[in-house]
Amino acid sequence: MTLRHDREDNFWFTLLHELAHVRYHLGKVEDEFFDDTESGDNSELEKEANEFALENLIPNSEWKAVSRLTRAAEIRKEAKRLAIHPSIIAGRLRREAQDYTIHRTLVGQGEIRKKLGFLEQWPI
Repeated sequence: MTLRHDREDNFWFTLLHELAHVRYHLGKVEDEFFDDTESGDNSELEKEANEFALENLIPNSEWKAVSRLTRAAEIRKEAKRLAIHPSIIAGRLRREAQDYTIHRTLVGQGEIRKKLGFLEQWPI
């Protein structure tokens, strides 16, 4: 994992994605692999890890209703109901829309480094 993006939405998705690799692939994949989410790797391993992360952050049974949200107050309210951070909803909405200008105030930009106690000058 990296703090390259230092956003809460990215942190939670990446954490669940990597935990999926541990759960499903550790010791079962013959070849070692380097998981670079920005490489565009569409292998079955990556698809499975992505689906695990998506389903465990916002279950498919909830996504239809959540995907229609447009206002910050609605996103915060739904996040509270689902017991997840609003950044998780906002980040997925941004990704699904391929519009990273929306919900900028909800994705937790610059928060992970602070919450983990890393000083700003530390290169990560």
